Amino acid sequence: MWASQAEAFIRNGRGAAFAALRRDKAALEEFKASLILCPNNAWVYDNRGQAYERFGNYARARIDYEIALAKSEPSLSRARKSRLEDRLRQLPH
Repeated sequence: MWASQAEAFIRNGRGAAFAALRRDKAALEEFKASLILCPNNAWVYDNRGQAYERFGNYARARIDYEIALAKSEPSLSRARKSRLEDRLRQLPH
């Protein structure tokens, strides 16, 4: 169990790094792999939502942000939830 959680954490971090480098396909592959290992990890949905937003895909960002607010293994911190709620109000429709 801990090994898959560790791998999911690593893949989430790599996904965020690839997204920052605008390597869209690689980022999304890492987030997908992370979610296969830990499908209820709110942090991965949040990070993937940020990547989608950076890529200009606001509809997908909105979906991932809403999922991130609902997931709980692990859940987001109160501050992160507040930030996401703000982002959802500001995202273009």
